[in-house]
Amino acid sequence: MISSKMINLLKNDIQVTFTSQWKKFIPIVIIGLLGCFQLLLNDRSMAVTPGFINYLTYFFEGIEPFIVVDANTIFKIPAIWLFLHLYIFYLIVDYPIQDMKMIGKETFVRVGNRRIWWVSKCLTTIMIVLISYIVLLLTVLLFTLFSGGEILKSVSRSSSDLILAVLILPFVTSCCVGFFQLSISLLYRSMLSFLGVVVVLVMSVYFIHPLLFGNYLMLLRNQLLLQGGVVTSEGFILAAVIGIAGYSIGHITIKKLNIY
Repeated sequence: MISSKMINLLKNDIQVTFTSQWKKFIPIVIIGLLGCFQLLLNDRSMAVTPGFINYLTYFFEGIEPFIVVDANTIFKIPAIWLFLHLYIFYLIVDYPIQDMKMIGKETFVRVGNRRIWWVSKCLTTIMIVLISYIVLLLTVLLFTLFSGGEILKSVSRSSSDLILAVLILPFVTSCCVGFFQLSISLLYRSMLSFLGVVVVLVMSVYFIHPLLFGNYLMLLRNQLLLQGGVVTSEGFILAAVIGIAGYSIGHITIKKLNIY
């Protein structure tokens, strides 16, 4: 009985995401096109046409560790990388919290179990991140085809290690941080949880530290490319800790939350 209610609630979330909420994924396409054009123009100046792998890694490479060389050293923020991840984190807290505000009492009464609502919203978080990644991948793929780039291009690193660092780890990290975002949004405000993510991502650009999850969203901070960089396996552990903590806090909070 519980599983059927959860499935129905999740179906409703999916339906809303693909109908009234689908326009909110358009900025992902715009960010994808901007990033592809930027890389294409940079590489064309060197008479090189980027391939699919080049475009894809560009969105997740981030920036090398910030080192102060002299007084003229400028602190640079990887705009495309930052905008992409910030927007995904914005999407994560936007729909579930709005759903609770708009439907609120009616939803809980209909479902009859707050845990089901919370689990459904966590699954919706995973779905939102997954759709965002798929939209980006399709945008990059189509841009590669129209720009004449290679779809499959040889890489010097192990393909499995590259996939883990470029896609799987950022995906898992985004989902787990999303759980934590939702739990904080239940306790306080969604804007506060989003600002917290902004602070951590900016700090991650400035500092390379294994406890700043933003470093695991940047390929150039990974030990694959940087000696002394963050370790992929440790990134999965940190993501799991954040995800479990976020789910647990949210589960406890939603049981005590007064929405009436």
